[in-house]
Amino acid sequence: MARPKPDKDALLAGLAAHVLDHGLTAASLRPMAASVGTSDRMLIYHFGSKDALMAEVLVHLARTMASDLDRALPEDRFPTEAALVQAILQLMRADSVRPYIRLWFDIVSASGQGEASGLPPGIGQSILGVYLDWIARRHPKGDAGAPRCLALVEGLLVMEALECTGLVDRVLSMMEG
Repeated sequence: MARPKPDKDALLAGLAAHVLDHGLTAASLRPMAASVGTSDRMLIYHFGSKDALMAEVLVHLARTMASDLDRALPEDRFPTEAALVQAILQLMRADSVRPYIRLWFDIVSASGQGEASGLPPGIGQSILGVYLDWIARRHPKGDAGAPRCLALVEGLLVMEALECTGLVDRVLSMMEG
């Protein structure tokens, strides 16, 4: 008896979970296909190419995280950028968000390798756009302040990843004063 043809949305959710759990290093077709109980040929059938598959998976993950962050942080303008940065940083410290942060760092690192990275061209910029939009809806200056805020949050996350919490605390206190 033939296996039923998998639904593309179900495949996307399963593939996204696999990439979130295992990172980009395990994002080759065969392990990804095995993780959702199908073949690499079936993935190409559904998504057209590995680039298209990875683009859909990574954008799906970015939107999922943004949706989760929407539920955690209301879409109200914050009174100051410092208050927004602190609220975002607090969210980023949650255990449920850490896999997304690790994956984002993988994407940034791979993007720096250019074509050799195996990532679809422009995927990093697409994902960055999702987060800039999310921040802009909460930033006191909207779109005008979102890039600076994102740069601050990204820098603080790098410092935290390097276990420089004292430096993070100093930056946050400078922002308040």
